[in-house]
Amino acid sequence: MKKTKPFLLIILMTLTSCNNYSPFFDEFVQIIEQKKPLKPVESIMVNNDTPEDISLYNKDSSGNFKSMTSVGYNLSGNMSGPSEVNISFDKEKELITLKTKNTTGSIYTRYDTWEDTFYLSFNEKTWVYEETSDDGIKYYGIGFKENPTSFGGTTGCIGNIKIFENKPNSIFIMVFGSGSSSWQIYSEFYFEEKSLIDDFQKLRSMIKSSK
Repeated sequence: MKKTKPFLLIILMTLTSCNNYSPFFDEFVQIIEQKKPLKPVESIMVNNDTPEDISLYNKDSSGNFKSMTSVGYNLSGNMSGPSEVNISFDKEKELITLKTKNTTGSIYTRYDTWEDTFYLSFNEKTWVYEETSDDGIKYYGIGFKENPTSFGGTTGCIGNIKIFENKPNSIFIMVFGSGSSSWQIYSEFYFEEKSLIDDFQKLRSMIKSSK
């Protein structure tokens, strides 16, 4: 018995250290919760939309961050439409939660509305990347794979969170499917502090160093 306890303890410590991605989740939560959201009319050109149609910041009963909602788009084949994307955190399960309300179709095929909730998880499949857009703007990203099945039963979805150099105070979030199931949902969230990109780079360095 004296030999068994240290052996089991070593196994437990090894499993814990190999699967502990909590610091990445905690860092991302802190980045979002400690930043001040831009007022919608300050974020982007409103055109004919009301500010409420573009961005909402929700607080809990203590006045702390609860969730943010922004309007983006979804694409499925040749069909597209607006998507309302809400980001929040399941701190118990350490998941980034993306609740979406989508409209897909056209005036010729009719429009369909549908909802789903997607979950992004920091794990051994999480990676970092940097690329340049077609118009020459550099952006930095974090990619998510092996995520939990969506609330609606969608499996194998991939997530991307990225920041463009020319928009250091906004974060672009996307979920999509690849292969024969080609679709994507995306939206952008704006904050006051341009230091958002610096904090995001710190998180990317943490992930890169863990590989």
